Amino acid sequence: MYRGADKKNNLALYIYTLLAPVSTLIIGDSLTDLSHGFYLRDYSSPDARISHLGIHSSDFPEWHFRLNEAFSAEPFPDKFVVAIGTNDAYRYSTQDFLKNVNAFNDRLRLLTTARIYYCLMPLTNDVGLGAKIRDHNSILRQNPPQGIAGIIDLESAFLNAGPLPPLYISDPVHPTQDGYRLIGLTISNSITP
Repeated sequence: MYRGADKKNNLALYIYTLLAPVSTLIIGDSLTDLSHGFYLRDYSSPDARISHLGIHSSDFPEWHFRLNEAFSAEPFPDKFVVAIGTNDAYRYSTQDFLKNVNAFNDRLRLLTTARIYYCLMPLTNDVGLGAKIRDHNSILRQNPPQGIAGIIDLESAFLNAGPLPPLYISDPVHPTQDGYRLIGLTISNSITP
């Protein structure tokens, strides 16, 4: 009798997972927060569950210790998008950045079975910062974290976007609404089969 009930519960869970809307959790820094998760909801199906958590001035080491906060926004995401890296360029060498990403990824993979995606961040209009972000993106592109579903190349999306509409205006680090929407569209296209 217990085995029959167990099979019935497993079947119900299986059917639920087939019919339940896909959930996506995006974590990041001020870019994620100020854009309400890059307006990803606008580029997703109506029944998709989109959650985001952005912590201003955060980097990979800070998120390593705050991952439990992310899961308070969406406890069991199907997809997990990591949009962190701009602040790391202020603080860490390329090699330290890669170590921090891998330590973060190791912890994240212990906490979730979601498909994990990492973003290569836009270069910004700050030339010095942009060069460091380019170096960080390059090493992440060449050495993707173990067990991830993919890399989302926001750097190329911005570089290929052209001059209009402007993606940055007065703030060299935080994009315009059009820039944030380009990020959302690029993420959506990258994580949607």
